Amino acid sequence: MAYDFRTHKVVLFGGYDGRKDLGDTWLWDGLTSSWSQATPAHSPKAVTGPSVFTDLNGRVDVFGGFDGNLFQLTMYTWRGIDWR
Repeated sequence: MAYDFRTHKVVLFGGYDGRKDLGDTWLWDGLTSSWSQATPAHSPKAVTGPSVFTDLNGRVDVFGGFDGNLFQLTMYTWRGIDWR
């Protein structure tokens, strides 16, 4: 999870439900103290242990992770409504 300076929300990607890795995107709005699930058209692959961080442009990035078979070398940037 990381803070998006452009949308002023915390972005949470992924997780684990006890059986499988999740590719969910959730947004925390500190003004309303509430979580909402985003429904992006594109998402990173559900993986274990991706790096989620705020980049120098103030956006949230997701890099890498393990998909159960291979380590991923992909990077996505959160654009407020979609991962690119």
